[in-house]
This record gives sequence, C-alpha cells and structure tokens, in this order.
Amino acid sequence: MRVKQALLLLLCIMITAASGCVDPALQERSDAMLLPPIKAAPEIPLGDYRGTEIVDSLIYLPNREFSRLAAQFEQIEVPSGASLIQPLVERTLLRISPFFTSLADQSLSLSESVEPAVEICDNVVIINLGVTYRILTPRQQLIVRMALTQTLTELSEISAVGILVNGQDNGISVASPIPNGLATRYSGTDIDAAWSQIQSQPEAEYSYIKTVALYFPDRETGLLLPEDRQIALVSPPRDDIEYNDTYARMLVSIVLEELALGSMVRPSIAHSLLPEKSLNYESVEPKITSPAGAERLIELSFRPEIDDFLYQNGGDRYTLLTSLTYTLTGAVPGIDGVIVNIGGTPVTSIERGKSQFRFTNGWMSRSSFPNVVGSLCLVYYPTEDGQSLIGTTRSSLTGSFDNPRVLTSLTFNTPETLISDYIIDVDESGAVYRGLIPKELGFDADSDDIVSIALDKGTAFVNISDRLAEACLTMDAVQTRCFIYSIVNTLTSLRGINRVRFFRNYESVEFFNPPFSSLGEFLRHSGFIKNYGMLPVKLG
Repeated sequence: MRVKQALLLLLCIMITAASGCVDPALQERSDAMLLPPIKAAPEIPLGDYRGTEIVDSLIYLPNREFSRLAAQFEQIEVPSGASLIQPLVERTLLRISPFFTSLADQSLSLSESVEPAVEICDNVVIINLGVTYRILTPRQQLIVRMALTQTLTELSEISAVGILVNGQDNGISVASPIPNGLATRYSGTDIDAAWSQIQSQPEAEYSYIKTVALYFPDRETGLLLPEDRQIALVSPPRDDIEYNDTYARMLVSIVLEELALGSMVRPSIAHSLLPEKSLNYESVEPKITSPAGAERLIELSFRPEIDDFLYQNGGDRYTLLTSLTYTLTGAVPGIDGVIVNIGGTPVTSIERGKSQFRFTNGWMSRSSFPNVVGSLCLVYYPTEDGQSLIGTTRSSLTGSFDNPRVLTSLTFNTPETLISDYIIDVDESGAVYRGLIPKELGFDADSDDIVSIALDKGTAFVNISDRLAEACLTMDAVQTRCFIYSIVNTLTSLRGINRVRFFRNYESVEFFNPPFSSLGEFLRHSGFIKNYGMLPVKLG
C-alpha cells in the first residue's frame, strides 16, 4: 500500500512539473544540484606574514652515564621558509642544560652581547654562547660542543661548527684540553673516545692542527663571510697549560698569513685586505698585551701605506678592522679584542656610511661591530636571450638570508657586474639582464613595488604594486616568463616553500599577458634553470 502511495505522489509531482507549477524551493534545490561546485578564492594574507610549520628533526643528547651521545627525535616549530639552524641550536641548549647539575637554576643560552648570536654562512656555523657555558668543566664543554656539532651537521649544508663565549674562544691556551676552534662532524658518538683524543693530541711531537674561521669581506656589500681553514702549528708542552704568549703570537702570525692569501673557495666574492708579509706593510710583530691588567688583547701595527693598499684592493679601514677582529677573536684562545695602530696612531673610531664606531677603551671586540656577518643566498637571473635562468650567490646579513623580501629585492637589483665566478653556471657570454624588467621599458623596480610577501603552508603570497603590475602588462611572453620564474625559483629555494601566488595590491586580478595568468599558482620551474643538477639544495 505504501509503495503505491509513493508512486502516486511521484506521478503527481511529475504532472505538476510538466504544467509549470513547481514549488520554488524545490526547483531552486534541483537547479543547484546541476551546477558545478564553486571553489572559494584563497584568502589573501594582509601585510608581511609568516605562518609556522612543524619540522621533524634530530638532536643529540648525552646518556645518563655521559659516555656517549644518543639521537633524539624532536618536532620543532619554525616560521615558514625560515632556516632551521638557530631553532635547532636553541632546542639543543634547552634539552641539554638539565643534564648538568652545576648549572643549578641556570641554563645554557645564546649570547646577548654579540649580534648575531648565531652566524650562518654557507657550510660554517659559529655559535656565540653566554658566560654560563664557562661554569661547565672542560669535559662537559666537550659534550655540549659534540652535541651541537652532531645536531647541526645532520643538515647536509653544514660541515663545520664553532663555539665562542660572547665572541671569544673559550680555550686557555693553544694546547688546552678545553675544545676550541671549529669542529667538523665527529666520527662517532663516543664521548670518552673524543675526550681521550683531545688529551693525547699535543703529545705527538707537540704538533697541533686547529681549524679556524677566517673572515673575508664581500666585494659587493662589505659583509664578512667566514671560511673554515686548517692551520698547523707547534703547541707548548703538556705541563705548560697556562696561556703562553709566545705560542699565541705564533698563532696570530700564521692566521694573518692565511688571511693574506685570500679566500680559497670564493675568490671572486671575498678577497684579502691584508698585504703579504714580504711587502713589509707591517711595522712590528704582533703583540699580546693587557693594558688594563684584565683583558688580553692582540696589538697589531701597520705602516701608513696600508691605506693605499686598501684603496687599490677595493677596501677601507672598516673592512680591515672587522675582518681582523672577527678572525682573531675566534681563532686565538682567551683573547678579548684587538688593538690596531696605523702609522703609529691607535685607531679609536671608524666611519662606515652614516654609522660611526667609537672604541672608547681603545680596543675592538665583536660587540663593537654588530651585524657585519653575511650569509650566502641563492638568487636567479635570466640570461640575456631569456631562454634560461642562472643561479647566483649573493650575500645578505645573517638572519636575513632567508627573508623573502630581501631575496625578492635582490632579484630586482642585479649587481653592476656579475662576473663568472659569482654564477654557479652560466652560458658562454655570461650575460644577464640588469634587472627582471628590461631597461627599454623605462621602469626601475624598487622595494616599494613589493607591497607585501606572506608565507603560509608552503605558499608564498607576493603582492606587487599597481605601478609594477602596469609594467607587467607591457611585457611580451619571454619577458613575462623571466619575471615570474626568477621570483618563483628564488623564493622556492627557501625551505618548505613550494609555490607562489601573485596579487595586484591585494587583488586577485589578471596582470600577466597570455599564456600566463596571475590567477594561478606557480611551481618551481626546474627545467628553466641552466644545468639545474649543479645547483645547491634548499637552504637549511
């Protein structure tokens, strides 16, 4: 009976529909079922913004017996696209501090007086810790050093790690059992074996190998770029643990000779500002001095002709002083700073652009020159024919090399001369555009043309100005492709960024000419990069 009633009701509905008398609500619901679903437009983040993501990582911590390190799985919250290095350092310090009862209510932390506290450049990481680190015994300091080194070298791009205390090498002497200098990845996690090796190292004919970071100024920016270098020297006898000025002076002389050789891995990016000793620009040998009876300082003296040498090599006193200060305070154990005399007169101040640096106590330390260490970042530029992209290494301040706004501004500001060694791989002519937008368009992009860049969930949202969007409309297909993928491939070099969306001043509208559409997402175009297989991996 119920079946017959249902069939009768259905027949009535069909007759009513055929006669045009259908319930409006029913008709609207029926029409809606025939329409395809509408995909909601993505929400446009306002202003510069970085979401966060959870990254799976390994950190190394000691076991209860302090005999070896054990890898521990950690999930770390990191800003989208940002480097994982400093968060790894901070997490390792947080986890390892409770292992040491001598710290009591304190904990290991980064230095507050040296900026940046974590220097990141290419394959070298220098960590400036606070003075709490000095509470630990030499063996405990080795454990911290091993833990940080093993943790950071899990990242493929990091091969050397150095630990300083407020910008000072914490060793007592060249042959001190307290670890100093740069460390490469340890062959194992056996703490006892590493400690025994350190204790026995100076006994073999008093020879000693120390890995140090040499700081060379970048030609374009003047920022310091650290480079690891192994040096060999003769260490004092084992019973002479106290600081020995003779060996300290010897170490200073060797380091200065290495600086004079210039960069070995980036000859066109970083250069030497020190003359070879044979040129006799040094008026006297280095000294180890304590003018106030407390600090231990390195005193260097140069002839007045050093200014001519600097000028001829594209440098100045500022780049010389910063290079010497950062290199020597990190390479020579127990040194607080550097005194430099030129022509018999101590250097007590220096100017750099609109900034002036004064050394009221007469000597310089790392804290005298904040934010002078650079990092290398990867930026893509189109070849002159517009048929491919080439990757170039540019320098920016440590702490900003993974900043999307900094990277994008570098794509707009091509160096006046991109010599071949700047470029990872390049065609025979080596020619590139002098900017993403051809000069014949009469348009020069500046930082104001990037309204905002937001990073969230693997996407970079790039908002450009109305002015820049109008310029994009004048480009042909080749020029548009170069513009788009120079930015896209540069931003997707950041860790965790996989695609880019463009907006015109927060509006999702068309401002690219066909075949490109500004309404879509752009993925990394690996095939557009010349010899992509030769390029480095994403920044850690």
